[in-house]
Amino acid sequence: MAEQFDFAPDVIDAFEVFVHQYAEELTGFALRLVPTEADAHDIVQQALPKLLVQWSGLQQEPVAMAKTIIRNLARDLLRKRRRGAEVLGIELQDRPANVPGKDERVQKVYAVLHQLPERQRATVALTLDGYGSGEVAEMLGSTPATVRSNLRHAIGRLKEALGIPQETTDGKEVADG
Repeated sequence: MAEQFDFAPDVIDAFEVFVHQYAEELTGFALRLVPTEADAHDIVQQALPKLLVQWSGLQQEPVAMAKTIIRNLARDLLRKRRRGAEVLGIELQDRPANVPGKDERVQKVYAVLHQLPERQRATVALTLDGYGSGEVAEMLGSTPATVRSNLRHAIGRLKEALGIPQETTDGKEVADG
């Protein structure tokens, strides 16, 4: 039997305001982590009740906690799919997210994001949402140096996939080959 929770009306009101204010941002964050828009919506719908249960005792900003929950759910979903594919003996291809209203270049960025390792993908998604390396490190349970390293590697892969020349530390372009 499912657990029953009884929330004070002011908690419910505050949570509803939060959901209305941040639902689109949270869905966009989820979309950068999972292959489809449907997956993103499903994950946000799974994350919100988990956040509500923790609402009164949150130790961090609600948006940061929601994104941590979403990241964990996305990781679990992708792992579950990979395990299922292994059992069935098929190769699972991460399909790029179909982002309505986005041009071909943006679609390609999303496709490359979905090919990044989970830690790099989460680092990029949180950084795009405006979090600094210290905040991202706290949310991912790592160090700011690791976050910066993951971000550097992810940006390198994105530039490579998009055909953007990469520069060396002395400002010169890296030669192809």
